[in-house]
Amino acid sequence: MPLCPLPSRQETIPVTQKDVQIEAIHREGLRLGCPISEQTANGLCLFLELLESWNPRVRLVGDARFDRLLHVHLSDAFALCRLLKEQSDARQLQDPSPLLDVGTGAGLPGFALALMMPEARFVLCDVSEKKISFLQEAERRLNAGVELLHCRVEDLIATRRLFWQAVSRAAFKAPLWRSLGASLCKPGGLVWSLWSGEQERRHHDMPCDVRHAYRLVDGRERVITARVVRE
Repeated sequence: MPLCPLPSRQETIPVTQKDVQIEAIHREGLRLGCPISEQTANGLCLFLELLESWNPRVRLVGDARFDRLLHVHLSDAFALCRLLKEQSDARQLQDPSPLLDVGTGAGLPGFALALMMPEARFVLCDVSEKKISFLQEAERRLNAGVELLHCRVEDLIATRRLFWQAVSRAAFKAPLWRSLGASLCKPGGLVWSLWSGEQERRHHDMPCDVRHAYRLVDGRERVITARVVRE
């Protein structure tokens, strides 16, 4: 009887599409100065998969292909995550109040940030019931620990609940968001804004305390700014 050949020592385990996607998420985090763990990369990959599967029904984003989700939406979250960690260290923030993401939509950046920063707390607010339903399912599956609010930002302001930091990803015009954000943050807190380079140039005369410019993989410029809330 012929002997069965032994497996070659050079034989490798087949690489799956998910393996490739997780590696791409790792690389993008490193490129933007935000290294993450294997567990976090896996969670982000599952989140993007869920978003892509829901998008035909709910229209969470315009283009839900993986490369677009990673190299635009997740890139912004990576860049902001790096800044949040730097500011927390520099300012020695000890306030337990969560960070607020207003007009979170598909949870970008808020839900992604919660996966990247499990030690922090996040509140995600949106007026769309369908988008909040998606985020409820994402929370059920991934247990990111986010608090979800289905309400208008004006209604949240009326509750007088204050946060240490608030972020909006181009959901409002710059002057309006600066005013809304200041109404939602404690004195000394930070109001964060995420813009395309073109959007930011329209408001270059608005003062800010933090400004960080970076580029997407296709070369387009993005800008994150923050303003400290005065007394």
